[in-house]
Parts: sequence; structure tokens; C-alpha cells
Amino acid sequence: MLTIRPQQMAALGAYARDQFEANALREMMEEWPEEAERLGEDALRLQIKAGVTKAMRYGIEARSDVLDFLSLMMEWGPDFEMSPAYPWAQVILAAKNPGTLKIQQLEARFDPLRILP
Repeated sequence: MLTIRPQQMAALGAYARDQFEANALREMMEEWPEEAERLGEDALRLQIKAGVTKAMRYGIEARSDVLDFLSLMMEWGPDFEMSPAYPWAQVILAAKNPGTLKIQQLEARFDPLRILP
């Protein structure tokens, strides 16, 4: 029988998170090239690490939902949920709803604020 010690499980989790963050970095650089260039790769990497931690704290755990949360950070600012301009964001994120629903609600609230070309 295979036994995975807690240290091994932690290492596997850290590896998976590192891989996710590396993939997220590539995706944010592709989706938000101007913002990514303005920030620079090191700062963007730090923003992604912080964003993943923040998303998890808000109960946003699905890969696609975390990527959507990171995109919201790129578009509306790294601390958009704390901004007085969007007081409803913190209410949505603090609710005891599934992460996917939180992302859907945030997207619905931000959508009318987007400027169309």
C-alpha cells in the first residue's frame, strides 16, 4: 500500500500551485498584454500569487474561476474588492455562495461598467 506522508502531500500541492501560477502568468500576459508590460513580469508574478491566495480565501477554487478573478484584478485593479467605487464587490465575495456564483455575480456587476469600443 502506498503511503503519502504530509510533507510529500505539501510538496505536491506546492508544485501544483506553482504550475498553476506559471500557466496563469502566461494567460494574463496573453489576455492583458499592455497591463502585463506596464507591470513587468516580476510584479505580475507577485500579483498572481497574491490573487490566487485572495481567491482561495474568498472560496473561489475552480481553475477557471481563479483565472476569472485574476482577470478582474487586471482590469479593475489588484484590490478592486476593497475599492469604494465597487462597494458591492466585498459583499459578493463575503457571501457564503459557491465560488463560481461569486465570479458570475462580479462579472454581471462589472459588465455594464466596461467601455465598449
